[in-house]
Amino acid sequence: MRQADLFAPKPEAHPFAETGERLWALARRGVWFGSSSWKYESWKGAVYCDPYRSKKDFEENCLEEYAKLIPAVGGDFSFYNWPSLEMVDAIARQTPAGFKIGLKATDLVTLRKFPSIPRWGDKAGKPNPDFLNAALFKNEFLDRVEKLEGKLAPIILEFTAFPPGAFRDWTEFADRLDDFFAELRRLVGTRFEFGVELRTRDFFHDELFERLEAMNMHLPVAPILNSWTRMPPLTEQWKLFERRDFPFAECRAVMRPGRTRDEAVELFEPYDRNKETCLPVRAALKTMAEWAMRERKPLYAFINNHVEGCAHQTISEVTAEILRDAG
Repeated sequence: MRQADLFAPKPEAHPFAETGERLWALARRGVWFGSSSWKYESWKGAVYCDPYRSKKDFEENCLEEYAKLIPAVGGDFSFYNWPSLEMVDAIARQTPAGFKIGLKATDLVTLRKFPSIPRWGDKAGKPNPDFLNAALFKNEFLDRVEKLEGKLAPIILEFTAFPPGAFRDWTEFADRLDDFFAELRRLVGTRFEFGVELRTRDFFHDELFERLEAMNMHLPVAPILNSWTRMPPLTEQWKLFERRDFPFAECRAVMRPGRTRDEAVELFEPYDRNKETCLPVRAALKTMAEWAMRERKPLYAFINNHVEGCAHQTISEVTAEILRDAG
């Protein structure tokens, strides 16, 4: 060793390294925490410290740095379009073994009716003929993400709030969903898991949870516990969940109940730090993690910036409490 090396400044530790070690330690115990997405330039200096040549370079390659520190992430991009093979290849290449991504099923199979917005053109306001079309979903989604096998968290079936009259009642929806899972079992077997996220509060009750539990005869299924504008608090949802026997738990903390997305954006942008603490959401996340470690069943928890202002900060603080209490 040269004498100059003895006095050279030591490389600075990554500011998120300690949290990263904690998150991966929890993942090895079956508890995955991650953010709802990952391409936030406002997280530079905290999660992101690698040099990036441009915004394009950052967006195309930052997942690799993220995944070294945070073992899970949500994938909203697949909600709006079928996942591209290029995107799947990039995710597979940039993430290590043990990493989990919670991809959303494309809304072409989860919309009962096309919203009356410009995106849908001539389809706007019309019934969706491909609602819960298992063959289409297999061909355009599942076949494309096979390369991520082993890195997939349960696939998220997000059903945006159904308009009045969309179904005769909740049982019609449950019957359609049961048929969908039965057909997927025939087409692809049981190698994919599915989380069912409802945004229709009237459908969110014990009888539906009972039906979802029964759908595990086809393949692994569980309701997604979601903190969102017009949904009950996570603590109420958890009471329904823990009465049943589901193979995993999946949570999406999107925002505080009662708060709209526009309100959250105005309050929290640019998402570089927390601006409030949502204690009910934090308490529910801790309860879920304790359940997962006690029951030896996986938990996948995805946290949005719109809950408190900065998802990585929320994740860091909540998981520190979980490990401290777990001993």
